[in-house]
Parts: sequence; C-alpha cells; structure tokens
Amino acid sequence: DGDGDGGGDDDLVDISAAGDAAVPTSDNHPVGEHAGLAIDNDSSTKYLNFDKLDTGLTITTGGGVVTGLGLTSANDAADRDPTSFVLSGSNDGGATFAEIATGDIAAFGARFERQEVSFDNSTAYTTYQLIFPTTAGPSGCCMQIAEIELLGQAAEAQPEPEAPALSIVNNGDGTVTVTFEGKLQAAAAVNGPWADVEGAVSPQIIPVDQVMQFGRAVK
Repeated sequence: DGDGDGGGDDDLVDISAAGDAAVPTSDNHPVGEHAGLAIDNDSSTKYLNFDKLDTGLTITTGGGVVTGLGLTSANDAADRDPTSFVLSGSNDGGATFAEIATGDIAAFGARFERQEVSFDNSTAYTTYQLIFPTTAGPSGCCMQIAEIELLGQAAEAQPEPEAPALSIVNNGDGTVTVTFEGKLQAAAAVNGPWADVEGAVSPQIIPVDQVMQFGRAVK
C-alpha cells in the first residue's frame, strides 16, 4: 500500500506525457474536461467525472517503473478532490492489469496544490490504470483532478539496430562480387517483395547478364 506524504525523489520523472492516450473510466464527463486534460501539464485544465466514486483513467505510456504519483488539485470545490487511489499496470495493452499500490491521498490545502504519493514498485509497465475509489464529499457532484503525474524511471530507449553491411564490386569480367552480412535477399522492385537468395554465401559472385534485381542484406 502507498503512503500519503512522499517527499519525492529528484531522479523521478513523469513517464506520462501530454498527448499520451488517456481513456476515462466512463464518458460521464463534460466535453471540455476529459481525461487527457489530466496529463497535459497544464493545471488550469482538469479532468472531471460525474460518476464521483471509482472514477479514473487508463494511460498508455512509453513505459517505465512507477513508484509515485504527482497530483494537483483542480479549481472547483474541494469536496470533489480524490481521497484514495488504486494504481495498476499492464503490459498487454490493458487486457489484464496487476495492482501496484493502493493508499490514501492527503487532503489538499488549496486549489492548484501539488502533492506526491510514494510507494514501492520494481516492475515496469507500459499501460497504467489509476482509479480514485473515493472523494472528499459530501458533494454528490463528481471527482475532479487538474494534473496526474506517473512518477518513476522511464524505460530506456532502445537503440536502432545497425543495418547489416552490403557491398557490390564490379569485377570487370562480366561478374560482380556481392559481400554481405546475414542473409542476401533479392527483389524485382525496390519495394519488394523480397525473397532469400537460395544458397547465397558471402562473398557471392553473380553474372551481370541476369535480369536486373535489387539486393539487400538482412539479419
């Protein structure tokens, strides 16, 4: 379970970003106060849901290990503030979720106030579901939140694999020598379809009187 104070960690970053897919728990919200506004890095906008209890959203991120939440209260009445949370993660696009942390959210002392909640977690997920089971009340109106930050360590960007080497040398005797890494493929058009050259071993000597083809090396 999470604790409600959380001093924060200077190394933590918000792994959600404005423009990430944010799906509300229901469509019972104003058009101009949708779930995406909770992750737009603008506390003057907000996400409001009239369901009040067990409301929240699902965010598809670039991936990372989340160990905290940054929450900013919205403009209207404090009785709409969430007072508890359940955070879950998924790596299959939201088909299944594993609970990461639950806990209380301390009362906000002012509008547009930011606070952090910290918890233990060592598992990376790409999709996160945040549910607010309760609000401050006693209003029967809704749940509102200005900003939600998924605080943690972002997944490291994977480097693009290097393209395998391919060279073609005209031997001046009616043949060319093709030197390549991996497998040699050929196609009649530059966009394929590509097919493996059966039995090709680098270096491959090819007569130049064949029908012109495009070649590539693949790993």
